[in-house]
Amino acid sequence: MRAADEYGAAIEYVARDAPIAAKRMAQRIMQRIRSLQRHPESGGFIPEDDSRRYRQLIEGSYRIIYRRHLDAVVIASIYHAARLFNPNELTDD
Repeated sequence: MRAADEYGAAIEYVARDAPIAAKRMAQRIMQRIRSLQRHPESGGFIPEDDSRRYRQLIEGSYRIIYRRHLDAVVIASIYHAARLFNPNELTDD
């Protein structure tokens, strides 16, 4: 699943019971992602990745997993922290 799909699924899931909370969560996640344009090194490396290629920002219960690529930031995954994370699922798309 691509990061955009994961983001949409997370917002939809929360919106089923709490539409206003889902809207706020969506705004906070997008704000954190936008902050990476100015501060791409702000997230820590993810412990599951021995290569130290991927970093993460935490927003609420979600992990925004990303990597730098040239002068850009690529969002690799938006993962609920309660889910078991497998770094082998990350792709370089």
